[in-house]
Amino acid sequence: MIAQDRDSTMPVEIRLATADEQGAAAEIAVAAFEALGALLVPEERSRLAERVRATTRDAGTAPGSGMVIVAVADREIVGTVVYNGPGAGQHPLFAGDWAFFRSIGVAATHRGHGIGRLLVAACIDHARHDGAAWLGLYAADANEAAVHLYRAMGFRQTGEAPSYWGLAYRVYGLDLSAD
Repeated sequence: MIAQDRDSTMPVEIRLATADEQGAAAEIAVAAFEALGALLVPEERSRLAERVRATTRDAGTAPGSGMVIVAVADREIVGTVVYNGPGAGQHPLFAGDWAFFRSIGVAATHRGHGIGRLLVAACIDHARHDGAAWLGLYAADANEAAVHLYRAMGFRQTGEAPSYWGLAYRVYGLDLSAD
């Protein structure tokens, strides 16, 4: 899918990452999580960064590990998200008929231009194509910009998530049967 960057004429391509691109996508995701990591003690920061890196870098290498979607502008990866289709046992926070996404990130130089919204929209499209009843995610309360985006796109809080890294998280979902 080719879309337009919201605030410029730069075309942004949203597509699946190639295996060679997953490492670069992982570093975009890790950098995007740095603000959240700043709230953690140093050891936890490292653990968070490695978990985000592994989730993105290793997606698609094992059953249920998802697929990496990237935003590309001027032949450069500027955003990424890991999408998982519905299926029993995919994630303990989501029912088997839910798809979900995680490890979303946009390069600092491209934030505020609607690229995160394009990546979430791609996940919505994949979830609908996969026949998911809901599309879910979990987000830290401290990640206010992300929570604002998800709510603006129609996601609503559906539950509590366990505390990760000492931070409060909530589960959000988008009812795909509502349209």
